Amino acid sequence: MFLLATLACEHRSTTLPQQALTPAQTGGPIPKEDQAMFEVINILKNLKPGMTRADLEQYFRQDGGIQGPNPQRYVYRAYIGIKIDIEFDFDAGSNQSNPKTDYWSNPKDRIKTISKPYLQPMYMD
Repeated sequence: MFLLATLACEHRSTTLPQQALTPAQTGGPIPKEDQAMFEVINILKNLKPGMTRADLEQYFRQDGGIQGPNPQRYVYRAYIGIKIDIEFDFDAGSNQSNPKTDYWSNPKDRIKTISKPYLQPMYMD
């Protein structure tokens, strides 16, 4: 009985359909979406709470649409389908009680929290 189970397992492992294999297993090209996600993960390893909005905006830009002050949605510049949500500690010169300052774009704001990256299609109005 053990021999039959072993042979069945060996047979199953050698008959995987080609489409079930990853590009790394077949030696084929890595899709653009996968490559972009790998890049974002590497960038996020180095992006930490306490860094500034200016640091973040080297790689990400604010997403369009209606947003409040916190959290704010950012898209990866190289592939806009990859997004993250960021909460900021606002710089004293950009507090929400002062309507004359643009608290969505002060490069001195400090990152408070960073979400995990996620995929979301671009919205068009």
